[in-house]
Amino acid sequence: MIIRSTLVSLTLAVSGGSLWAWSAQQLDTKGRFESHPNPLGIQRSPYGQVIAMAFQAPVDKDWHGGIEIHEHDHDHAPDPDHDHDHEEAHSDHHDDGHDHDHDHDHEEAHSDDHDHEGDSAGTTPESLPFLERLERAVSHRNNPRAPTAAHQFYIRQQIEKKLRFAYNLDPSHYANYASYHLFLKESSLGTSTLKGPQKIRHMVALAENTIRYGLNDNTGDPRPALTASAAAYNVLELMIEDEPDSYTAADFDRPLTVLNFCLKRHLDLLELSRQSGLWDLLSSARQEEILQRGNLGLKLRDSALATLNRRYPDHEFPAPR
Repeated sequence: MIIRSTLVSLTLAVSGGSLWAWSAQQLDTKGRFESHPNPLGIQRSPYGQVIAMAFQAPVDKDWHGGIEIHEHDHDHAPDPDHDHDHEEAHSDHHDDGHDHDHDHDHEEAHSDDHDHEGDSAGTTPESLPFLERLERAVSHRNNPRAPTAAHQFYIRQQIEKKLRFAYNLDPSHYANYASYHLFLKESSLGTSTLKGPQKIRHMVALAENTIRYGLNDNTGDPRPALTASAAAYNVLELMIEDEPDSYTAADFDRPLTVLNFCLKRHLDLLELSRQSGLWDLLSSARQEEILQRGNLGLKLRDSALATLNRRYPDHEFPAPR
């Protein structure tokens, strides 16, 4: 009787444990165990926008202090229908992602801080203020050996975490979104284990979230709509770079329409900000930055449209608005 009772209890325990493990696996697959805390409601608030901008300096320090990656491992075959202008514009878009939205004055100051030749004559490290000595010590690398693969992976992981955190603080920040998208897309940069269609779905979901957030902005600032246009282009680009048989010509109508709408909204808000005087409150460097990114968005749109027209000559795509 005791043996029988023990066997029954053991069977029930094993069955219960198996069911619990199976249920936990299903929940983990669907992301039910993920936590997205927002302490004090800082994310997507005006304070979050300021902190998101401030996060660019730590990202720069991690990037330049321990790793410089110039070769990207493209995990897709080149598209013969992709025209040369599209590729050049795409390269500029990625370069802009590394820019991290710094003001010109900040870049000069950052350069001066690390340019030892620019120090005044007779200045020694010991004579510098304590905080400046600490800053130089943190950013100075005295190891003669190149970073190991494990060290590079760790630094990339830290950069990706900071970019994700900065993006969640302000999804409308152009440079933070572009850099985070780059880390997700390029396998030589990002540390995510997502591959293939699952990876593409994740990037599309990120882009769609950025589009919704940027278009829902009602402050009159033209920059969120500009970030939304960059996200809309990324969706279109992912579709173009996929296998040609994966989509029909009609499948490109919606993302192209969204891209046209985002660019049109950006241009409309840009004109309204000039009329209301909000544009004059921005620095000249910031104004130039917005104009350059807007022109880049228009070039990317026109280049993508030219690619689609060559690939599907019999289909009439939505015209630019």
